[in-house]
Amino acid sequence: MKKLTLIAIAATMVSLGAQGQGLVQFGNSAGATSHISVNTTIGGAATGQFGAVAAGTYYFALFYSTSATTVEGSAASLLPTVGNNLNSSWVWNDTNWKFAGNGGATYNVDGNIFSSGGYAENTGAAGRVNTLLAGTAPDAVAGLGAGSSAQFVVVGWSSTIGTTWSAVEGYLTSGTTVGGAYLGESAVGATAISGDNALIPIPTILAGAVTPAFTLGLLNPIPEPSTMVLAGLGGLSLLLFRRRQ
Repeated sequence: MKKLTLIAIAATMVSLGAQGQGLVQFGNSAGATSHISVNTTIGGAATGQFGAVAAGTYYFALFYSTSATTVEGSAASLLPTVGNNLNSSWVWNDTNWKFAGNGGATYNVDGNIFSSGGYAENTGAAGRVNTLLAGTAPDAVAGLGAGSSAQFVVVGWSSTIGTTWSAVEGYLTSGTTVGGAYLGESAVGATAISGDNALIPIPTILAGAVTPAFTLGLLNPIPEPSTMVLAGLGGLSLLLFRRRQ
């Protein structure tokens, strides 16, 4: 009887929470197992956490799905490879996944204001990440009600590329070269229930199995057009020199 009562109470809590705005803590803890790593070779394994660099050196975007457990057929994390990364399984290419931000819009949840930015940045501590617009406060997930079940994926990149995930897409198609650019996508995490700042606990992204820690990998630089022209002129000059000899 007690068990049935507890189940009924839990169901009521979720039902009430689902009427409000879903909240998550977009960040990671002090535990090293949740920290973000980097590598030193394109497509290579992680070589350690990114260092204690200034906040805003790395950016992160949060995506969620209430139905999909894979991104274009894969649940594994994704690193850049040598060559064209446009065909890789980046989460923004899969229509089953939605960006968690809503242009910085705010929501009133039980008298408290939470922003829906969908972005986080490094905190200045090695491997640490936290919500961009709201500091250490929870982030409101645009389009996801409190008490709703969802899977989450995080994409991270270096600020040398830009500050938004659309800037990352633009970079991959621009043909420009940025030294020391990094990009990575987390594995699909376990199903989590969004919180409501009251009865339903607020899950922490990048903690435990919600979204596992992942690696940001070096991007393969694409030669700038001017560099390609110079290389071509150099090759032509070499051919002319050999003919004269």
